Formats: sequence, C-alpha cells, structure tokens
Amino acid sequence: MELNKIINYLNETLKINEIEDASNNGLQVGKNKLIKKVGFAVDATLESFEKAKAKNCDLLIVHHGISWADSLKYLTGVNFNRTQFLMKNDIALAAYHLPLDKHEILGHNIHLAKLLKLKNIKPFGVGYSGNLPKQVSTKGIAKYLDKHLKTECKVYNYGKAFNESVAIVCGTGGDSELVYQASKFADCYIVGDSKYSAYLTAKELGINVITAGHYETETLGLKAIMDVVNRKFKVDVAFIE
Repeated sequence: MELNKIINYLNETLKINEIEDASNNGLQVGKNKLIKKVGFAVDATLESFEKAKAKNCDLLIVHHGISWADSLKYLTGVNFNRTQFLMKNDIALAAYHLPLDKHEILGHNIHLAKLLKLKNIKPFGVGYSGNLPKQVSTKGIAKYLDKHLKTECKVYNYGKAFNESVAIVCGTGGDSELVYQASKFADCYIVGDSKYSAYLTAKELGINVITAGHYETETLGLKAIMDVVNRKFKVDVAFIE
C-alpha cells in the first residue's frame, strides 16, 4: 500500500486540521513509497526506531513525534540522531498527538471510558467524563485499571469513599485548572500523570485522583488505529513496546 494513502486516510479520520496542537501531526519524516509493514509506538525515540527496523517496519506511527512547533529548526543532538536513523533506514514517521487523545471513536480517552463501562459519556477537554455502572471505591477503580492496562496506579483519596462519576484525560492531564474543572462534576479524576500543584488543588477541592501511567494510558488509541490500518489497508502491523 502507498504511504500517502495511509497518511491521508489517518489525517482525515483523526481530523488533524480541527484541533490546535504543538505537535506537527501527520507525516513528519519520509516520502511516498510502498508500505508493507507498519509499526506503532507511543514515543518517537531511537529505541523505538531500532525496534521498528528489527521488525522490518516501513512506517512507524507514534503518539509523541519528533516535530513540535519549530523543534526541528536545528538538526543537532538527538534531532540529528533520530532523523539520520530514519532516513538511513528508509523508515517513514507519522505522529498523531491531541487528535488521537480527543477522537470520539479511536482515541485513548474514549477507549479508557469504554474500558470503565462509563454511561452518559461526554467530552471533557481532550478527554471524556461519565458515570460508573455502580459506585466503586477509588482503590477499586485503580485495581481494575492495573489489571487491564498492566500498570501500577497511584491513588489519592481526597474525596468521597465511593465514586459515581469520573473524568478522564490520558497522558499528562493533571494540572490545577483541569482538576478544578473536573471537581465541578466528577468524584474521581483519572490521568496518566500529574503536576505536583494539581495534587494540592485536588486535596483542597476534595476530589479523588488516580494516576494510571502516562505511557500505559496512551497505548489504547494506537492499538485502535493499528487494527484499522491492518483491516483497511491489508498491511502487516506490529505494536512496539
């Protein structure tokens, strides 16, 4: 399958032109060519590139790319090493950041909401909120996430003993303003990781917080688009840890 056909489909499906983002979403390195195997990874690092090469991937799709605003203005240091490796080994790189966080079908956050079987799901920033099927302790939610995300959640019991509603923002979703907004309607705020000041805000506002791992919460959307690419374009795929 041609690279441009895959990229154009993902650009349109993930609506990359409809959300402001520091990430330069879409194709970041490469040119049109035949793609036989596509790798998927959370981060665009040299380690991910080496693993993609070992798996014979022609294209690597990531959540955190190498091009942020004008970050590639100078090709030195890690920028040089990363772009050199991709070009030397003819591996194309595409990234989808906030569009993949926010997407209502394929995104990280909606998949976490569905994993928790939330009802009355509504947008919350780039994330989502909703009601749990039944009241659950914060530790109970964390134990469930530990099992299904293969993570080790950290629990901050600052609010009710049992939760009825949650707000979700995967990755670095924890800052004081988001905690404040979540506290207006949710009993528990679930994020990948959080800033120190956000914990202080959560404690004062009386809202429970679960940090479920930045990396672990941002594999869900990638695996979703991996399945789509595999089915639609009939190419081999591989998830790269």
